[in-house]
Amino acid sequence: MLAVLLLACTTALQAQSMFKSLPKPSKKYGLNLGSITTGLPDSTFRGFRFTGPMILYALPNSTLFTGMGVSYEHDTWRTDTQKWYADWSVALGGYAGGQFAPNNVSGVTAIGLSVAFFNKLLTVGVLYNFTTKKFQEAEGPQVSLNN
Repeated sequence: MLAVLLLACTTALQAQSMFKSLPKPSKKYGLNLGSITTGLPDSTFRGFRFTGPMILYALPNSTLFTGMGVSYEHDTWRTDTQKWYADWSVALGGYAGGQFAPNNVSGVTAIGLSVAFFNKLLTVGVLYNFTTKKFQEAEGPQVSLNN
């Protein structure tokens, strides 16, 4: 799954790096800059973005995970706040924490797929916990790195 996401990242036609802040839309550049649609009162962006940090509370074992990953998201430029707003996001991430605090990269204790709404303030997903070898439901917030 991760290989498919990375392949999609490299083959998608985008004018924007997934690690940089999204630029403010401008009418002088026409109607389409890669996957950023501009010239409208509320411009949109669809594409892959780096996401993190994510904090997820997983059930049934009541464990707390932190992580980062890659997401495909739909963002809208809000003219009233002059900022990008993440309408929805689907993320694949690696997580650490849980019952054991890792001290190196090999200490990643979970991988998961999550969906976020409301500028990533509500995230729900499913994690596979490598420590317990079980799937867990998870929920929590993310930080939107668009601005």
